[in-house]
Amino acid sequence: MLSADVFTGVVDELASHFERTTGHEVTIIYATAGTIPSRVQNGDAGDLTLVPRPMLEDLLRQGRITEGSIVDVARSAVGIAVRRGAPKPDISSVEAFGRSLALLCQVDSRFARAARSKDLYFFHRSYTLRV
Repeated sequence: MLSADVFTGVVDELASHFERTTGHEVTIIYATAGTIPSRVQNGDAGDLTLVPRPMLEDLLRQGRITEGSIVDVARSAVGIAVRRGAPKPDISSVEAFGRSLALLCQVDSRFARAARSKDLYFFHRSYTLRV
């Protein structure tokens, strides 16, 4: 199985249950969602490939996955929050969001193993955003 690393917690749990109940061993290769399609294009094969739908659709157009095999198994939502008292950044368009991100001191993506999820944290300068 090839899987985006954002699904590590749930895939590990499901694979463990599958192995216990069927006796079949599951081999999982985790990587960032952006690298999984290139691995498939370069010949890496798996019985399952778990990445965002647009990436699967690209692989389907390239003939790399089986027609009719794409199934939605999850939906994701992304949120943004600001420190209490800080002004809300303008996220009304892609361009405005980009300008707001440019004002940030650091964008940090951490894998929170204890929480078994991938979280995106935005840290801004010690002074308030000037959007």
